[in-house]
Amino acid sequence: MKKAELIAICDRAIVHKDKWHNRESFEYQMQVSKCRGLLLAGCDFKVDVDKLLSFIRVNVVYPVMTKKGSSWGVVTRSEVFELPTKELLDKINGNDWLKETNPKVEIKTEKPPDKVETAKNS
Repeated sequence: MKKAELIAICDRAIVHKDKWHNRESFEYQMQVSKCRGLLLAGCDFKVDVDKLLSFIRVNVVYPVMTKKGSSWGVVTRSEVFELPTKELLDKINGNDWLKETNPKVEIKTEKPPDKVETAKNS
């Protein structure tokens, strides 16, 4: 997968806050933004596509400036980001892709009766 394809996926994976599925949606949106920025900055990357989960795992390697005493150095770090596949993005039509991969469990409860009858002691 080419860098331009990954950046295009990042662009499409940004979901408006009104469509976020749950509290994890915020974290995933932050991941997408950070991944996009590092790719645009020219960082190296490796891609692993998990079609079963509809995710692309992108391992991005980037330099981090560190200071020891009075001198600066560069340390290389890597971070793995999870992005939706192009196929998943096509399927959900602009909605929260996290919802598609992690559906909300809905608990159905019945409305309690207005009057509760209790057994009478005889």
